[in-house]
Parts: sequence; C-alpha cells; structure tokens
Amino acid sequence: FRTFEIEFLEKLGESVASTLSNIKVTQQTKLLLEESQQQSESLKAQEEELRQNMEELSATQEELVRKQQESSNILEKFNLITQTTKEGLWDMVVPANMDINDHTPFFWTDRFKQMLGYTNETDFPNVLHSWSDLLHPHDKENTLNAFAEHLNDTTGNTPYDVEYQLKLKNGEYRWFRAIGNTLRNPQGKPIRIAGSLIDIQALKDMQSLQNELELKIEERTKEVNKLLYASKEKNEQLTAQEEELRQNIEEMQATQEALALKNKEIAKNAAESASVIRGIDEVM
Repeated sequence: FRTFEIEFLEKLGESVASTLSNIKVTQQTKLLLEESQQQSESLKAQEEELRQNMEELSATQEELVRKQQESSNILEKFNLITQTTKEGLWDMVVPANMDINDHTPFFWTDRFKQMLGYTNETDFPNVLHSWSDLLHPHDKENTLNAFAEHLNDTTGNTPYDVEYQLKLKNGEYRWFRAIGNTLRNPQGKPIRIAGSLIDIQALKDMQSLQNELELKIEERTKEVNKLLYASKEKNEQLTAQEEELRQNIEEMQATQEALALKNKEIAKNAAESASVIRGIDEVM
C-alpha cells in the first residue's frame, strides 16, 4: 500500500473506533440512565412507603400516648377510689387448668392489706395463701368451699358472699364479709374473679350486744312473769280476804242492826213497864 492509503486507513480506523466507542459509551450511559431511573423510581416508592409508615407510626404513637393517658387516668381513678373506699378490693386471673393453689397469683389492694394491719407486698405477698392462712380455723373450710363452688358453677347461679374471721397482724381476729363476681367465657368457664372485703366487726359487736340484751330481756321477762304470777296469787288472796272481810262487815252490820232493834224493843218494853208501875203506884 501507498503511504496516503495507509494514512487513510489509519484515520478511518480511528474514526470507526471512535464511533464504536461512542456507541458503547452511549449504550452504557443509556443503561446507567435506565438503572438510575429505575433506582430513582424505586427510591421514590420506598420513600413513599417510608412516609406512609412514618405517618402510620406517628398515628400509632399518638394512639399509644392517648391510650397511655387513658390508662393513667383510669389508674389514678382506681388508686383514688381504693384510697377512699372503706372496702378492700382483690382480684385473681383464674388459671386455664383451674389449678388454684397456695401459690396462685392474687392482687390485693393496699387498702385490703391495711385492713388487716399490713402495709405492702413485702409483709403480705400477692398470693392466695397470704389470705387463706389468716382464716379462722372454724371458718376456713366453709369459706374455701364456697369460693370453689362459686368458680365451678358454670351457670353463674352460685354467689360468693360469705362472712368469716381473719387474723390481723397483731394476732386478733376480726369479722369480715367477702363478695366476689366472676367473668366467664361463653361456656361458663371462669376467666377472672374480683371482689371486695368489708369490715363487719361493728355489726357483729352490735348483734352480739343485741343478743345479750335480748337474753337479759328474756330473763327479766321470766322474773317479771314470776312476780306477776305471785302478785296475781296475792291479789287473789287479798280479794278472797276482802270478800271475807266484806261478808264479816255485812254480818257485823246485820248484827248491829239486830242489836239496835233489840235495844229499841227493850227500851220500849222498859218504858211500858215503867208506865205500868207508875199507874199502879198512883192507884195505890
């Protein structure tokens, strides 16, 4: 080949190479643009999804704050009520297997514990035996049986309303009344039971005082009846004596009247005799 032909081919090759390079760069750029566009669209979609998630999260957080505020208000009301009420409240979640034992968790309010002379969970743990161990020996069996019968009655017709004595922290026994209500599922199985404890010692003292008073009244009534019976007998005796006295007086009056008549007759006879004697004397 001649020199100008070689130069022409070299320049032509450079031009072709440049063209091919530009085509390749263009294709790569197009691919990169497409990928970038796809990534941009994907990013936008992710950003939109993230924005929606953020909005949902924000709404959820607001709802959570509102729920927490409501729960806080309910808790404040509950604490205020438990502090002011004279009743001790209690609560138990019934185990699914109905296996209620000494270690079954119970919730006793501070008021409940204070009624028995205790202060907190340290000296009165939130378990069943904290209460059951304090039941008077004469009341324990009946009380626990009543509690079990109430829970096991799926009809809900067996109430839990019992009176029993509990041992206080100072060792004394005091009368209380316990009332419970149970939440049940559609089959009647107990889910949760809650109730209250009421101090009825004053009522029991009043009943005892009333019984004592009634006994004294009964005894005094018997004594009065005896006195009335004796008085009645005395009155009957006095009545009989009065009747006898009345009859004696009547007899005495009749005797006096008869004696007065006799005296009159004697006086009359004496006067007549005296007149006869005077007449005889005059004749003589």
